[in-house]
Amino acid sequence: MDNNYTCYIWIDVFFDVNRFMIKFILPAVLLILIIIFWEKINEFLLSKFKIKLNYIAVIILVLILVVLSLLLYF
Repeated sequence: MDNNYTCYIWIDVFFDVNRFMIKFILPAVLLILIIIFWEKINEFLLSKFKIKLNYIAVIILVLILVVLSLLLYF
């Protein structure tokens, strides 16, 4: 087996792992951090902007559902 071919395989595997991390692991970690610090984020937004995070979350959830249903319909 050629050494260059082996090197290309390892480079391909390495870049696939990075894409996997960016696609799945990073959003999962961000979601877990948001869940853990939900109250502190809520208090910060309430003190600075006088808006509750629950309203923002519901609006974003509804928008996501609307976009997904439109994408499925068309």
